[in-house]
Amino acid sequence: MILSFGEVESLSQKAARGAGYSWGMAEETGKAVRWLEERNIPGLDMLANYLPYISVKKYVNYCPKADGECWSAPGQTLCPLCAGVALSDFADELPYIVTQNSVSFPVLLLPFAARASQYLGEPLTVEWAGTRAVCGPQRNGTVYMEGDAGTQRVKRVKIIRDGDPPPGSPAYRRRDIEPGTLDALQAFARKTFVAATEASRLAGAGAGVTDND
Repeated sequence: MILSFGEVESLSQKAARGAGYSWGMAEETGKAVRWLEERNIPGLDMLANYLPYISVKKYVNYCPKADGECWSAPGQTLCPLCAGVALSDFADELPYIVTQNSVSFPVLLLPFAARASQYLGEPLTVEWAGTRAVCGPQRNGTVYMEGDAGTQRVKRVKIIRDGDPPPGSPAYRRRDIEPGTLDALQAFARKTFVAATEASRLAGAGAGVTDND
């Protein structure tokens, strides 16, 4: 199935909220996954694989604790979404090299690295387990990537304030989404629905049990 980029963002946001993220973090997730899909990077697949892991835990325990050039998490494994938000929020404080220890699904960091790159006006290189991505400071958020986008967990990610800016503009296109990915994300999204109560059903059914005649 092919989704519009707006549908990608909306589904990702609702799924993240259903997995237990705050609405603010869910909004960041939706934007990040859309950014990846616009560049033909499988953001929806990565999110669908990651949410079952984080949904049974308190995600705040997987937020980064920054110690200069080394970031880690109380829960031992960094959440790439929380680490990404911190990366973009504190871009002006980044040292030349930041090492993030034990990161799940590191490709989810890339949209935030691109945002930090634009803020700094310089390229950022993100490296993990034989994969290298260079995010350029161009306004349209270009990225050059070589290696495996589907890595699920790595011992460390290095973020370097340097690199050759990627050439040109990204080819914005929609990608076929696997039914299994959609099913997994929709299952989380359904958790955001509020179950109807007897009072709400009556309130939405016109006069209900009240006789107005």
